[in-house]
Amino acid sequence: MLKARSIAFFIVSCSEEDVESALGDGFGARCLDITKDIYLKEIGIEKEIETFFCMHEEYNNNLFVTLSARKLNQNLKIISLAATVNDEKKMLLAGASYTVNPYDLGSHRIFRVLQKPKIFDVFDQIIYSDLSIEIAEVVVPQETSIIGEQFRKLTLESEYDIIMIGVHAAKEGGKFYYNTHKIYRKMREGDILVVIGDKKNIAKLKKGLK
Repeated sequence: MLKARSIAFFIVSCSEEDVESALGDGFGARCLDITKDIYLKEIGIEKEIETFFCMHEEYNNNLFVTLSARKLNQNLKIISLAATVNDEKKMLLAGASYTVNPYDLGSHRIFRVLQKPKIFDVFDQIIYSDLSIEIAEVVVPQETSIIGEQFRKLTLESEYDIIMIGVHAAKEGGKFYYNTHKIYRKMREGDILVVIGDKKNIAKLKKGLK
């Protein structure tokens, strides 16, 4: 999917077997120990890279590399793997921009498949197809009508024919509320709505909020 969208990416691993597998699949890859700053610099962490996914299976390695990468580039977007709530907090303190919890995401997906299998099937088709659909971040502006409303009571999906993935609370240390259960939190100025839909509908949403 990344290749289809012409997104340049590169895989780095300390496992020669993983690198050989990635190369065999046609991806760019190198075998490096990026727990060492010299190799982080070698792959361009200081300037060339915009987003860095830190997805090692060992939590301590992720934490160390996240700290190192943040020290080398204050503007880098770092997405790190974390398996528990405490790990997520530590990773954010270490400099991660966002965290990914595979257990949390997996349980949400199972819930959705069981409760609304058809909708989730359509969602997968949208994500993995070439339809003119996009995922966008929409900032909640000052004095818009939804400020103060509970997220669960928003009617934006039906009004603009979009799917609400969740809300990124910019003023809460980057916490992300997934739209997988009832969210009683009230909307605030500066929140970022993460939505999926037709470009025209997303444009209407942005205009409507203003």
